[in-house]
Amino acid sequence: GYAPEEFIHDSGFWANHIYPDDAPGVFAGLQKLPEHDAHSHEYRFRHKDGTWRWVRDDLVLLRDPDGTPREMVGAWLDITTRKEAERALYESQHVLSTILERTGQGFWFIDNDAVTTDVNPAMCAILGRPREEILGKDIYAFVDEENAAIFRCEIEKRRRGLAEPYEIALSRPDGTLVPCINTPSPFYGQDGKKTGSVGIWTDISARKQFERALADANATLERRVEERTAELADSERFNRGILDSISSHLAVLDGDGRIVAANAAWRRFADANDLDWQKIGEQANYLKVCERTTGECADDAHAVAAGIRDVIAGR
Repeated sequence: GYAPEEFIHDSGFWANHIYPDDAPGVFAGLQKLPEHDAHSHEYRFRHKDGTWRWVRDDLVLLRDPDGTPREMVGAWLDITTRKEAERALYESQHVLSTILERTGQGFWFIDNDAVTTDVNPAMCAILGRPREEILGKDIYAFVDEENAAIFRCEIEKRRRGLAEPYEIALSRPDGTLVPCINTPSPFYGQDGKKTGSVGIWTDISARKQFERALADANATLERRVEERTAELADSERFNRGILDSISSHLAVLDGDGRIVAANAAWRRFADANDLDWQKIGEQANYLKVCERTTGECADDAHAVAAGIRDVIAGR
């Protein structure tokens, strides 16, 4: 942003416009110029508008025929955009690195040959191994044969461009199997070709334990229900046997006058007199049948109904 004259007429112009923190390194680098006759460095320089711009300064030392240094020529390139992009990339990588370090989920990076290229601390914890024992090994080193078959199937899906969560058990050094859910995600180079993938791993051991406990509880409950049902059936058969052993005509009514049980003598009486079982059998409302009786037996039936109501009422 300056005119050439501003550089030429002020011998200290260049030095005075270098960013203060960069100046020591810039001047130290100049000491190497006589040794190699060329030097490159990057630093910030104050623009005329007051902002700081990053420049790449390529210096060449020109000498006379006898080797005496004559002048120094510098070629500048504004690299501010590149530096800002580098800073943004660094900040993004720093954020990603922080997330990977602190997250409770495992991140497992592999190449196209299923060889481990990186893992985060959570993944090391899931596998029960330090990072150096995981890097450089293929994924099959951490599963038994049954789960290796799952890996092979999933790797084949990745080759077909498919990526969906799946369940698998990883093996720790002590032989413990760790049930996990892996959510894979392939990544690609600038040419569009797949270069590897990352799996986001979740240890579901606690969930599996809960599921087993729930299944055990349900099985226990079902067994107890079956046992109780059998007990009730036995009790019903016992009660029925007691009722049927009584020679008197016997029917058991509920609070509404409905017959809930009748003994064998009652059933034989009904059969012998061609009585309608729908009216005097189990589930029939015997109280209403008596109250609705007409004809020459009506008075007796009504008296029976009144007596039943007194009993039900506790009178």
